[in-house]
Amino acid sequence: MEGYPFIDFSTIHKNSLFSNKPLLFLAAGPSLDSNSKWLQENKDKFYIVCVLAAVKTLFKLDIKPDIVVHIDDKAISVNFLDGVDKKSFLNKTVFIFSSTVSRNVIESFDKENIFFFDKSASYKIDFGFFYSVSVGETGYAISLLLGAKELYLLGLDLALDPQTKRSHAEGHMSSSVIDQKETENYLHLHTSMLEVKGNFLKVVPTTTTLSLSITYFNDFSDRYLINNQKVYNLGNGAYLKGATPLKTEDVATARFSTLARQEKFEAIKVFLREISQCGANEKDIKSLEEQLQEALRVKMHVLKFKKTAPTSNYESYMKTFYILTTEMINEKSTKKYAVNTIFYSYLPIISGYIFNIFNTKNLKNSKRHLKKIHDIFSEQVIKILDLYIDTMSVYKKWIEK
Repeated sequence: MEGYPFIDFSTIHKNSLFSNKPLLFLAAGPSLDSNSKWLQENKDKFYIVCVLAAVKTLFKLDIKPDIVVHIDDKAISVNFLDGVDKKSFLNKTVFIFSSTVSRNVIESFDKENIFFFDKSASYKIDFGFFYSVSVGETGYAISLLLGAKELYLLGLDLALDPQTKRSHAEGHMSSSVIDQKETENYLHLHTSMLEVKGNFLKVVPTTTTLSLSITYFNDFSDRYLINNQKVYNLGNGAYLKGATPLKTEDVATARFSTLARQEKFEAIKVFLREISQCGANEKDIKSLEEQLQEALRVKMHVLKFKKTAPTSNYESYMKTFYILTTEMINEKSTKKYAVNTIFYSYLPIISGYIFNIFNTKNLKNSKRHLKKIHDIFSEQVIKILDLYIDTMSVYKKWIEK
């Protein structure tokens, strides 16, 4: 509604400006630091796309990115720009943000240089939608969708540095050295170590979270990597499906022509405008109304469940509970709405707790527990639905204006 353009990522944009020149995608893994000299020597040979977390490192090296990608909804991610002279360093940079990026990050840059893509709810119909764990594999998917035929990856390690066990490049605010001895007695998403196949080494250490990103990366290769696209992994991290391992010193940069920054900047903006759209069209408006109606339908079933579910008998209650869950995820419908997707994730987690409570051996006062659980569950689901309905109603009013 504010006039920002959304990019159509429903298809791979073949024969684009990225199809004829090499594209270098830079993430904030440890390999970014260890290849700084090569980057400085070859910065004018590529279209350079990087994640926001890598900007501080590139600023120190005086390597100006052509496109910056960011997906994080946390306001603190603006700290990735600490010490960066945004006005001069990023004055000819285009930004591709997910629809969930924090407002303070968006307002750090000129509006005319910002483009969005849908990451959370398919508000733009037929514009594509994809989910991922981190910005690394997201940037990879975007590079493929923009039509890059010769794509080089650096800093997309998705692993710890094999020697130092450092998680990210030095400039990353989450960069840390993982000590296996401190975490070997318990599991943790960010600090528990495991081994995966390496890009250059037989195996490399990684964390649970990074290993999830590897899974998403491999899925994006299956979905978006086509025959005439070549991908090369230059980092000493995890092996990534579809990406050929290649040392930086073996990249034949001598055959690449020098690319002028001003020309790249103008060409990128023209291209992205051609494949973007501002505002809501008739399909988007109709879909928004359908999304709202679906949420109201689900709320009707939840209110009925709250009032009539039998709470004196666990078996009878769970039969009613199961019927409700099928309505909440709209199991019979071929079309899934955002509210169904929310509950598709929410319900398996919550129901697991409910089942476990009543599987407790010699549970006393089970009827009292059942009534209390019923009240808590119903109230929480209604809170979720009310927040969703109120927000969607605001969007609907914006469109109608």
